[in-house]
Amino acid sequence: MFMLVAHAGEEHATTSEAISHSFLETWYIALPLFIVLLCIVAAVTYELSKKSKPVTVNAVLVTLFVVGVAMYQKSAVVSVFALSLGFAIALLQVVLGLGQQPGKKKK
Repeated sequence: MFMLVAHAGEEHATTSEAISHSFLETWYIALPLFIVLLCIVAAVTYELSKKSKPVTVNAVLVTLFVVGVAMYQKSAVVSVFALSLGFAIALLQVVLGLGQQPGKKKK
């Protein structure tokens, strides 16, 4: 209970600030919440884009980049995970694109 109110002698001004601070600082809560958010973004984008995989991958990459840059002060674990996963997916896209024969498009 006291972790939600304050830590290290610092009192939070609002309840929402206290709750968000406790969720973002605890990596084993923040990381699964981020993964669930990422799955929701991917599912919604997939349905809205009429089941287009390239659009879904690009939307996930944008989400990973924005979250990775925006969360670096709030939750370092989420930021590192988002940026690392984003770079891995981008690298996979490049390698798969280079592996295709010129003139042939993958269906």
